[in-house]
Amino acid sequence: MCALKRCEQGHFYDSAKFLRCPYDGVQSPDFGNAKEPPRDEDRIPAVGTHDSGEVDQATVRLGLRSTSEEVDPVVAWLVCTHGQERGQDYRIHSENNMVGRSQDMDIRIEKDNLISRTKHTVITFDPQNNVFYLSPGEGKSLVYLNGKAVLTHQELKPYDEILLGASKLLFVPFCSDKFKWS
Repeated sequence: MCALKRCEQGHFYDSAKFLRCPYDGVQSPDFGNAKEPPRDEDRIPAVGTHDSGEVDQATVRLGLRSTSEEVDPVVAWLVCTHGQERGQDYRIHSENNMVGRSQDMDIRIEKDNLISRTKHTVITFDPQNNVFYLSPGEGKSLVYLNGKAVLTHQELKPYDEILLGASKLLFVPFCSDKFKWS
């Protein structure tokens, strides 16, 4: 749901997504007659950096990455084999992957209304031990692994079937004993 709000400078923004206006302080490009270049003190630092140019690790952790070396590589996929999003694939990355319908979920299955909005289930990749787990989420509905309810975390094996709401998902690992990101 979009909750439009108007800032003091007259910009409209979605207050459900942003705590403050993302357009404040952003200079508009001048396509007219060029005057003098902006002074250093007028420049706005890049997102995720301090005045010293040092990268803010908290921002990088949130997904605003500045270099290709900081990419969080795919470690597995889920493939929807039955349900509203049949044929769709979802990337799984290292550590915890939250699954739900909400836009802020790591794995978003938005067309299945029987799936909880947030944290229906969690898929975890333990990079030190090269192991995948499926855990119950915080929602009201259950998640099933190969036809059995998941009440505590369970280890995922290649081609396990996961049932969330009305969607069946097939687990396809990329990292295994044959490959591991170093």
